[in-house]
Amino acid sequence: MATPRHDVDDHFGGLFLLGLGLGLIPTALLFLSVSWTPFCYRCTYTAAQLATLQLVSVLGTVGLWLYGATVVAGFVLLFIRRLRPIGYALLMMAAITPCAAVTGCAVRLPSPYG
Repeated sequence: MATPRHDVDDHFGGLFLLGLGLGLIPTALLFLSVSWTPFCYRCTYTAAQLATLQLVSVLGTVGLWLYGATVVAGFVLLFIRRLRPIGYALLMMAAITPCAAVTGCAVRLPSPYG
């Protein structure tokens, strides 16, 4: 009679949630960077708007780098049996991130400067 393997099955949910949390970071950064940009199409900027535009640019760049790292890490973690749930969750969040970025374009959060 074979004994059940509890070491992998017991931690699947917790590791999957950890992967979702880690994958949420680039998603949130890209959502915020895309949704705060409507005011940047104006011709004139105040100093505060220019500073916010630079912050939004940095958020977008960091979000894109983290998105790439999420995809690579997700595929790498699929080959490690104990960490496979994290890989599944990271790749799931990598599939959701473009949808969240497009939603950020549609939602357009109110910018602090109008």
